Amino acid sequence: MSQRISGSFVPHTRDLIESPAMQVLSGAGLKVLQRIELEHLRHGGRDNGRLVVPYEDFIAYGIRHFRTVSRGLREAEALGLIEIRRGRGGHGHARPNLYRLTYLPAGNIGPTDEWRKFATLAEARAQLNGINR
Repeated sequence: MSQRISGSFVPHTRDLIESPAMQVLSGAGLKVLQRIELEHLRHGGRDNGRLVVPYEDFIAYGIRHFRTVSRGLREAEALGLIEIRRGRGGHGHARPNLYRLTYLPAGNIGPTDEWRKFATLAEARAQLNGINR
C-alpha cells in the first residue's frame, strides 16, 4: 500500500528538522515560519521569494504582538531559514517585505539552505544572542 499525502504541504527534510537552526528557533520564530509557509501554500507552492505577509496576518495567525512578530522574523532570518527583501513604507509608494523560504525552490533556483551554515547548537545560539542584544 502506497502512502499518499492529500492536500498541499511544505516538505521538511530530516536534515532541516534536526538542524541546529531549527532546534534553537523560538516559538515565535516557528510561528512566523509556519505563517510564511501557509502563504507559500496559498500561492500553490509558487512565488517563493515574492511572498507577502503583512504584520496583521502574523497577528491573525496567533502571534500576539508586533514586537513578537519582529523578533520571530529576525530569528528566522539570522538562522538562515528565510530571506527578507525589505520593502518601504510611504504614502502611495509603499512596498511590502517579500519573503523567501530558503529550504524551498524559488523560481528556477533550488533551495539555498543557508540554515546549514550552523554545524552546532552553540553556533546557532551565538547567532541568536547576537541579534537579541
